[in-house]
Amino acid sequence: MTAPAAETAPAVQAGGGKGKVMSVKKKREPLAATKARRVRAHARPSMVPFGEARSSLTQQIEVSSERDVIILRNSQPAAVLISYERYEALLDHIEDLEDRLSIVEREDDTVSFSEALGDLDSDS
Repeated sequence: MTAPAAETAPAVQAGGGKGKVMSVKKKREPLAATKARRVRAHARPSMVPFGEARSSLTQQIEVSSERDVIILRNSQPAAVLISYERYEALLDHIEDLEDRLSIVEREDDTVSFSEALGDLDSDS
C-alpha cells in the first residue's frame, strides 16, 4: 500500500503579487499516524437516551461523524453509533493488530537464514 501523494493548496504570492497564485505543498502525516488518529475517538462521546436517539436518528448520525454517540437504555450504555469511516478504521486497526500478534506467536517457529540454507544444501 502506497502513501497518497502530497496535496497542493493555492496560496497568494507574497509581495503584492496581484492575482498571482502559486502552489504550496502541504506536509502529510504518515499513513500509520492518520489511521491511529481515525481509530481514536474524535472527542468525548455523546450520551443520548434511547428515545431521543430514535426520534433524532438523522441528527445523531451527523453527530457521529464528529464523535461517538453512546445510546443509553435505562441509563445504561446499550449501543454505540460511530461513523462508517471510523468503523472501517477500527476494522483495519484490528486486522493490523492480528497480523502483529500472528508474527509474535510465530517467533518460535522461525529458523535463521543459515539454518535454512544448511537444510537446502543437505537435501541436494
